[in-house]
Amino acid sequence: CALFCLVSLPSIASSIMSDTESVSKHLNDNKLVLIDMSDDIQYQRFHLVGAINLPFGTLVTRQKNSSTPIPQDKLIVLLGKLGISNDSHVIIYDDMGGLNAARLYWELEQLGHDKVSLMNGGLVKWILEGKPVTNRTPTAVKPTSYVPKKNERSRLASWQDVAPASRNKDTVLLDV
Repeated sequence: CALFCLVSLPSIASSIMSDTESVSKHLNDNKLVLIDMSDDIQYQRFHLVGAINLPFGTLVTRQKNSSTPIPQDKLIVLLGKLGISNDSHVIIYDDMGGLNAARLYWELEQLGHDKVSLMNGGLVKWILEGKPVTNRTPTAVKPTSYVPKKNERSRLASWQDVAPASRNKDTVLLDV
């Protein structure tokens, strides 16, 4: 079971949600990394200019009736291959109402990444607002070494955490 709390972080560069207007104003920021969590086919049709495709299936290992997150060490290597460093502001979006994007957001939070946001409204809102899209893949990404920070705000809860909390009438547990 995972517990998720929203944390208010200073400045637009580290707020949980980034609106499409803010994203469009910062597209040329060299610290900005746009991650499109749509599937490969959708990404090939169109995506935000400069966005890197990272399909949801890359973040999980599928089994017969379930999926589990890839190990953190593999995620860390993947982030480096995508050119994401500790000082990158990662903005994530998808075409699924944020469902897929939220997974990467959560994973980055577990690594202690401070500058990560979900684009409010995702690809659908971006397109409805008439903002530019492309079908061109960005030029070569410059790989880096991603080094996770020590995370003081883990959202993981063990059974030993959940069991006593579930007996408290003021606790609400959500199974998502």
